[in-house]
Amino acid sequence: MPDEVNPDEFVDAPDPEPVDEADADDADDVADPGTGCESGGRADEPDPEPVETPEQVQARVMDELFPYPRDAEFHRLAFLFFNMPFLKVSAETAHALAAWVFDSLDCSGPGVDAKVKYDALGGSGAPHETGRWIKRDAERVAVEVTTPDVVLTGKSEAELAQILIDAEAALNAHRARTAKGV
Repeated sequence: MPDEVNPDEFVDAPDPEPVDEADADDADDVADPGTGCESGGRADEPDPEPVETPEQVQARVMDELFPYPRDAEFHRLAFLFFNMPFLKVSAETAHALAAWVFDSLDCSGPGVDAKVKYDALGGSGAPHETGRWIKRDAERVAVEVTTPDVVLTGKSEAELAQILIDAEAALNAHRARTAKGV
């Protein structure tokens, strides 16, 4: 059995205004309720630029500064502690430092005014690999990875593993080259 309806819970909406037949021809002058603008806007007016949220801006900046794969099990900003000058840390230590600085101390992380970006020097960007921080306007090292045209089905496991390593290096170099704005 349906619940009882309490008529006091409803608010009566005012009746809509009657439409004048003469105004019906001007249907394209009606305001768009989603934007508050008249529909059928002027063709010479460009669409407004979409506004990025602070989270979107930070995600875009992070991808520009570090366009390499990141392990989801580690803090999203752990890479900032990779290959620091005069200090090498493990992935676990970088994770702990990032959690302390950015979560416990509530620091915001790099913003759009960051002065440096990471160059993995052809690697994957992992903390155990060689890499360096460079000026943000500098070019990352150009890496060329080649693999001869071969039939893969006749390769040993070791040979196939090396081909995968070479392909991943090429992919990482491509990501570094094509990172937005860098």
